[in-house]
Amino acid sequence: MSEELIFKQFLRRHTGCASYLIGSATSGKCILVDPLMDTERYEPFLKEKDLELVALVDTHTHADHLSGLRYFSSLSPKAILAIHETALAQFDFQKLREGEHLEKWIGATFGIKVLYTPGHATDHICLLLQGSGTDKLLSGDCLFIGDVGRTDLGRGDNDKMYESLFHKLLALDPATEVYPAHIGAKHFIATEKVSTKIGIERETNPALQVKSIEEFRKYMTEGWPPKPEHYEKIISINLGKVSLAEGQESIRAEGENLQHAKI
Repeated sequence: MSEELIFKQFLRRHTGCASYLIGSATSGKCILVDPLMDTERYEPFLKEKDLELVALVDTHTHADHLSGLRYFSSLSPKAILAIHETALAQFDFQKLREGEHLEKWIGATFGIKVLYTPGHATDHICLLLQGSGTDKLLSGDCLFIGDVGRTDLGRGDNDKMYESLFHKLLALDPATEVYPAHIGAKHFIATEKVSTKIGIERETNPALQVKSIEEFRKYMTEGWPPKPEHYEKIISINLGKVSLAEGQESIRAEGENLQHAKI
């Protein structure tokens, strides 16, 4: 790994959520990807490395937890808030596009490339880190370890997921390291590993062993757990249709369980 790249995976073990920090040791600036709302999870590392948080990126509008995107903006008001351009968010955000390079935000010499990967959600992206040792893919909820993201939460498309997986992600170097947004049993993932590789998933992931798009459609419509009852409300909050404070209060008042289903 390059001495310039600072890369950190943050795991919330009890929910299986993962966030990522991409930073430059040269510039002292960093990006948080898929941040959660518990800022205390990140602050010690930011202070330890003396990093300035300049941007927050969501790989998609999350349906299983409250995003930290807007919450962090009150703590880092100058930070860029970024989602793919197709997101229907009702707050100001930087519109990300296919092929865009985000290393400019932190003054890095390595690359941070946006890959548009719809399927799990219309606005889904992955981020590909290149030029600093082994390539790294932040795969969001597109590609998991031994599975893929579900497509039945109102914004999904099986055919687009197939295209994203088979024509885009599996075209990457097999040695590319994969870091998903969810791990472990909370997401019905049959391993507690925290990363994988494109080549390993190509050979062992059941969702990727299908021989046709017809087989893939069948895989994506059979044997999935029930949809989480709260997912529509969480999407609405994350899109900014209601304020964070109002959304949190609504969830507390109704006693909704924010534990994760298979997302």
